[in-house]
This record gives sequence, C-alpha cells and structure tokens, in this order.
Amino acid sequence: MSSLKPSILLLSLSQLGMEESNDHLYTALRQRAELAHLSTAQAAIKRLARTPTPQAVIVTDAGVTEPDNCNVLERLVSYAKGGGIVVFACQFSSFVKYDDLSAMFTVMWKLPWTAGDYGRRDLRLNRAAKCVDTGKLVQKLYTKVLQLANVSREDAIYRSANTHSRAGDTISTPAAYTAIERGRVGFIGDVNFIPEFTRVILEMCFPKHLPSTSSGPETTSPSVLILSLNKESWTEESYAQLYRGLRKNATVSEVLSANAAKHALNNSSPSAVLVTDAAIHERKHRSLLAQVIQYARAGGRVVLGLNFSNHFTLGSGPQFFSQWGFPSWDVGSYHRSTFALNPAGVPTPLNSNALFSEYSMKTLHITGINTREDAVYLPTESSHVESMVFPNVQITGSGLEESPAVFARVGDGYLGYVGDVNGEQPSIRLLIEMCGVKVKAGDLGAELRTAEVTLHPDGTVDAVKETILEKPLPVPRAPRAREAEVVARAAKRAANSRAKAVKAEKLKTEVSTRYLIALHYPTFPLGQHVVWKREVCRSSGTVPQSGIRVQTFASILDEPCTSATETRTASVLPVIACASIDQILAGY
Repeated sequence: MSSLKPSILLLSLSQLGMEESNDHLYTALRQRAELAHLSTAQAAIKRLARTPTPQAVIVTDAGVTEPDNCNVLERLVSYAKGGGIVVFACQFSSFVKYDDLSAMFTVMWKLPWTAGDYGRRDLRLNRAAKCVDTGKLVQKLYTKVLQLANVSREDAIYRSANTHSRAGDTISTPAAYTAIERGRVGFIGDVNFIPEFTRVILEMCFPKHLPSTSSGPETTSPSVLILSLNKESWTEESYAQLYRGLRKNATVSEVLSANAAKHALNNSSPSAVLVTDAAIHERKHRSLLAQVIQYARAGGRVVLGLNFSNHFTLGSGPQFFSQWGFPSWDVGSYHRSTFALNPAGVPTPLNSNALFSEYSMKTLHITGINTREDAVYLPTESSHVESMVFPNVQITGSGLEESPAVFARVGDGYLGYVGDVNGEQPSIRLLIEMCGVKVKAGDLGAELRTAEVTLHPDGTVDAVKETILEKPLPVPRAPRAREAEVVARAAKRAANSRAKAVKAEKLKTEVSTRYLIALHYPTFPLGQHVVWKREVCRSSGTVPQSGIRVQTFASILDEPCTSATETRTASVLPVIACASIDQILAGY
C-alpha cells in the first residue's frame, strides 16, 4: 500500500487572480504532494495550528506583508522554526514593497537579507551553495529578477555572472535559502515565472539534509504546545503579545482538539504545555487530562492561563486539583487588586528578575495553597478591592492567603496557574516565564486594544483602537555589601508579619472569639465590673449599663453570677458603665 503524499500549502492572501501563471509549478508539485490553496488569514492560522503540519508553505503573493496579516507572518516564522519550510515565490517578488521586504526578513526572520536591485540579469549557478542539490539545476539563466542583498555566499543558489566571492562573503541573489533553527526559509525573485525556477522551488520544498552551519555547540530553543480546546475568536488579538513573545523565542505549535493534543504529546516532548481554556476539566476530556498530568509528573511544565479562569466551573476546584495532587486547592475570591511578588521568594525555577515586582490585575484566586512555597504573587497588607462597583474594602484575614498566580511541583515537573482575566502585560511575562521561555526587550511589541465601540442604527460597528506600548521591566539594582543579608531579614520579617496579621484577623472575624467582657451585677457596688473570659459572638454590641442584663450576653455566658460568693473573676476593676467591646479591649 502506497504511503500518503505530504501536503503543501499555497498561501495567496492578496487574491490577485493570476494563478494560471503558476500552472507549471502547481503541476510539478502535484506529482509529489497534495496541494491546499488558502486565501484568508483565518484559514492559514487554523491550518498551521493543526497537526500534522504541512511539508512546506509557498507564499504566492505579498499579502502576508500587510499589517493586518502580521499574525499570519508570525505563525509562519514559528512554523519554520519548528521544522517547516516557507518559500516566498510566484507573484511575491512582483508586488512586494521593497521596504516591506527588507523589514520582513530583518525584523521577523532575524536575517540580514534586504531588497536589492531589479532588472534583467545574467545569472550563474553558485556551486558554493550548501542548501540544495545544485546538480539538478541549470547552469545559466538570463531573466528579469528582484534580488536580495546581504545574503551569505553559502545561502545563495544563483549569483550574477560578474560576481566573484570567497567563503564568508555576502552577495546579491534572486534565489536564497537558509536554515531557521530546525526549518528553512527561501526566496525566489523571478518575475517572469520561467520553468527553470520551478526546479529551484521543488528543491526548496523537498531539500536534502541541511547540515548545521553553527561552529559552536548546538542550542535548542524551548518548544511550547498551546492547548486550545475551546478557543475564542478574539484570543490571538487579545493575547498578541503572548503569542509574539513565545514565537520569537520558542518553537510553538497549537492544537485545537483533544485528538490532536494526544497525538502531539505522544509524538513530541514539548518543554511546556500552555492550556488556554477550561475545557480540559470537562468530563469528556478525562483521558486527555490524565495524559497531561502524566506529562507534568514526568518532568514537563503545564501552565493554566489566558481564558482558563474565565470559564472554570465554580465548585469543581477540589476535584480538579486533587488529580494533580493538591486536594486542598480551590478557586477563591474574584476581584481586582494590587499584588506583589511573594516576600518569601518566587517558586523555583522562576526568575524574579523576569517579573514585575508589583501590579494590579483582576483575577480568580487560588486558595488552600502553601503560600510560602507555591505562591508567585500575593496581596500586600495594604491591598484592597479595586472596583468602581463594589466597596473598596481592605483585603484581610484569609484573603491574604489567596494567590492570583501559583507555581507548584508536580512529580518531576510543575503546574502553573495565572488567574488574570484581562491579559495584563505583567501576567503575559509571567506566563512566558512559567513556560521556561526567555524574552528580550522588544520581543512582546506593542499591544493593540479596543478602546471604544460605536453601534450604528444600520447595524454597523465602529471600533476605536489604541496602541499600548510594551512595558519595560524595571532594571534590577546591583546589591550593595550586606544588602542580600538585609533583604533576607526583611523578607523573613515580612513573612512573620503576614502570619501575625492573618492570625489576628482570624481572631477578629471568627464567629466565636475569646474576649475580655466587663459585666455589671447588682451584688457589686456601682462602678465595679466583673471581668470574665467567655466565648462571645462578634455581633454583641455594648456592655450593658449598671443593673441591666441584655439577653445576648446572658445567653452566651455559661451561668451568670447572682451573688458575690459565686465569683469566678480574674479581678474586680472600676470601668465605664457603658462601653463597646473594642473600647474595653483597647484599654487592656
């Protein structure tokens, strides 16, 4: 039985209607692969997120360089880094703007390639090219081309007849092809669609082994599997900085179904799995959840974020987290507040220098955690609910023990959780750090958000967008002499202070709390009160006046005294005849 042909995507976002010019190429490709023609950005993104990925993607026009299609270009870069092949050919060189061409290769692909000269050229096959089998290509060509400049001699397939170079030189070429981490990217500048370049494109799509050109030790970038079983249409726009930061610094693949996720986990070993929604905790995905948990126990990182907290079913927390080995965990409060990094230190192996020390977010908290070991962020003693609807009450008591972001050990791996529901930039940095990916300044880029929406009577909608620049991390100051010791002591004091504050608040807020209560009895002279220790409800109001017994107090005391001979007092003291409990406590 013959094996299935590989697939090749033809990406034509501009829809120029010139496909007949490519018939020679398409006929040759169909002999070796199944072709799929995509003409929308949404279809391209969806297909590149599926597994198995295509053998190659041929970009047939310049639509991908338009600003509205930046997310498609980012996905192509990520696909290539993960082992795919991207070739810019056909009508691409005829319609691309030179500035866009240069910016695409230098900014997105991190290559020195820029737009070169344009015109008819006498070309010679470059025998120094290491990227394709030159034995199958014609020796000489004379045709009209757009050349790329600053291409390494070893990456140029053709050169001008009058160009002579040595190893290490850069030259101009109409046909460039190079390695991008585990994949490849190519460019064909032919504008006349001559058959000789069809052979070059075939060699690019079905290359021989490309040896590494690195002289140093091979470095492998992290790989992140994004699990989106119930992906919203707006997710990539709202979290554009997250996707951009990951794709620039890691090999990223995204799966949209349980079967695709199982296939990816069975056939690859990602550095991290980023779960973007709460569908994984649904009953129908039990087997996938078990596989993800096993992946974590074997040494992987699983991070729950993005829209996970938006759709997590309340009441299912203990059952869900128990499967990870955390039976005490549950979802807690839901509000906006300001949080700071754990004063006891962020969980290993997270790097606090990659995170914001403090920021505000609206979040679904996790409760029942080991705050000292597992909390990344915690409310401070001055934190309060930040709301234009609800009272801005201070966070006290058990609220100080809830965390919006945790990172805990699971077997040999880790489970991370970020409850932020709005995708704040500091939370995006935290998600990337939890995935084990390191980003540099500028990698996240600007964020485009909808600031205002106008609904017209005819049903049309106008949206006003605003650009929010990337927030730089505060530069950590080098510690002075003994400063590390001072910081350690301060962290210890802060932790002790927090523990005391929590304990004190619990004493105040428990339904039954031990207080010193002064009650007056007629058997004692006026102005004297018996000081008792009893279990008293916090809702009790004031100490009764002389000679008056209030039922709430009488019902709380075991047996009220009726004579001086039954005293069980600690002491007999003169006190004010009518005072609140807090006033009495303040005096003793």
